[in-house]
Amino acid sequence: MANEESITITEKDAEGNETTIEITTSKADDIDLDGDGEAESLVEEVVEALFDVEIGDSEGSSDHSVDEPAEFDSSSEDPAAPDLEAAAFDSGTYDLDSLGIDAEVPDAGQGSETAFAESTGYSELDAQAEMEEMEQNMHGESAREAQEAADAFVEEGDYEAAAQAREVAEAEAAAAGDESMLSGASSDELETAAAKQAEAESLQQQQAEHAREGDYEAALEDSRAAEQAVEDSDFAAGGPDHSGQAEAERGEMEWAVWEQDIADDNARDAAAYAAEGDTDAAEVYADAAVDAQEAADHHGDLGEHGGDVSVYDPTSDVASGGVYDPSTAQADADFDSGIDAADTSIDTTPDFTE
Repeated sequence: MANEESITITEKDAEGNETTIEITTSKADDIDLDGDGEAESLVEEVVEALFDVEIGDSEGSSDHSVDEPAEFDSSSEDPAAPDLEAAAFDSGTYDLDSLGIDAEVPDAGQGSETAFAESTGYSELDAQAEMEEMEQNMHGESAREAQEAADAFVEEGDYEAAAQAREVAEAEAAAAGDESMLSGASSDELETAAAKQAEAESLQQQQAEHAREGDYEAALEDSRAAEQAVEDSDFAAGGPDHSGQAEAERGEMEWAVWEQDIADDNARDAAAYAAEGDTDAAEVYADAAVDAQEAADHHGDLGEHGGDVSVYDPTSDVASGGVYDPSTAQADADFDSGIDAADTSIDTTPDFTE
C-alpha cells in the first residue's frame, strides 16, 4: 500500500540566507534499493545520489547530514554544487540547466546531414510591389516620350497632334503618380490652340475667295480675323509666333482697300464731270480711277491667301496632319514584369542532403 513521506531541506548561502525545500512523495512501501540491508524511500535515494550523503548516517564523509524528516543545512561554497533553489522535483523530472548539466544541442551546420532551406523573406506582397514599381516606371517613361513629342509638334505648329501627344503624356503621368516630366501647355490648351488654328485656316480660305472677287474690304476683315486667330492659337499653345503670314496679307489688303477707295472716288468725279460736259476733267479722273484700281488689284493679289503672287513669310509655316501613336509610350496590358505573382510562396521544408 502506498505511503506518504516528506523531507525538508534547508540551504544556507555565503551571506547566511536560508532556503528551505520540502519534498513530499507518495509511493509503495520502502524497499532496499542500495543493497545495504535497509529499506530506503525513493526520496532518500534521490537525495543521497544528488548530495553524496547517507540519510541517517552521522558518520558519513560528507559535511552534509540529512535525517528523515530532519532539516538539511548546506553551506557548501563549492561552485559545482547544484542549485537546489532552481532545481525542480516533479514526478522524476529535473531542470538540467539548474543542476549544471550541459544540455546544449549541437547546431546543424553546413557539414551536418540535416540542412534547412534558407528563407529569402520574399513574399507575394514584395512581388506585387516590385511589379507595380516597374509598371510606374514604364508609365513615367511613356509620359516623358509623349511630352517630348508634344513639344516637337508645338515647335512645328501642329497643335492638333501636340494635343494628342500631351493627352497621352498626362494619362501616363497620372498612372505613374508623377507629373514632373510635364511642361508647357496642357492638352486642353493645345486643343484650344488647334481649334483656333483651324478657325484661322477657314478665315484665310474665305479671305482668298473675297480677294479673287475684288471685294477687298471683306477680304481685309477676313485677314484681320485670321491674324487674330493665329495669334490666339500660338498663345494657347505656348509656341512660336506664326502670325507673320496673316499679318502680311492683312497689310496688303489694307492697301488694296485704300487704293480701291481712291479708284471709286475718281470714278465718281469722272462721272460728275462728264455729266457737266467737262470731258477733259472727266477723262483725267477716269484715268486716275483706272490707275488706283490697278493698284488695288495688285495689292489684292499680293494679299490673297495662297495666291500665285501672294506675299510669303517662311516663319509662319506650320506642319499639319501629324499623328501621335501612343503604342510606343503606353504600357499595354501585355506588360511582362518577369515576376509570377501567383507563385511567390517560400519553401521552408527541410532539405535533407547527403
